[in-house]
Amino acid sequence: MWHKIAAVIFVIFVFFIVTGNYLGEQCIEVNGGKGGDACKSCWKPIATSVKSDLCPDSEKACLASSEAQKYNAFVEATLCACDKAKADEFSDQNLNKKITELVFSFSGLTIAESEVSGFCNQPTVAVKQRYG
Repeated sequence: MWHKIAAVIFVIFVFFIVTGNYLGEQCIEVNGGKGGDACKSCWKPIATSVKSDLCPDSEKACLASSEAQKYNAFVEATLCACDKAKADEFSDQNLNKKITELVFSFSGLTIAESEVSGFCNQPTVAVKQRYG
């Protein structure tokens, strides 16, 4: 009897862990630069109804795909990290490396650490995707 109850509790526990990991909010966080605040941006791993200036009508909610939400979260984190790097005059090598990784993750563009300041001053590929 106790084995069945334990098995049911275990299955319920695993269900909540799995659904929480796959359906819960996912985030990217970048630390570094001056100031203690991290650049953090999040997305939902499922399509979500949002009210955003990225919707066709910014006054009405629209459907944001999980892919577009994730892409935009990486763009936001990258632009925030660029602001931190600029404030620090690009002296934090770890932050510069993280920016190169972020740029590659959303755009596929490879930039050298020595090119981070140029990218951050003109982030032409860091354009958010529209929703809806």
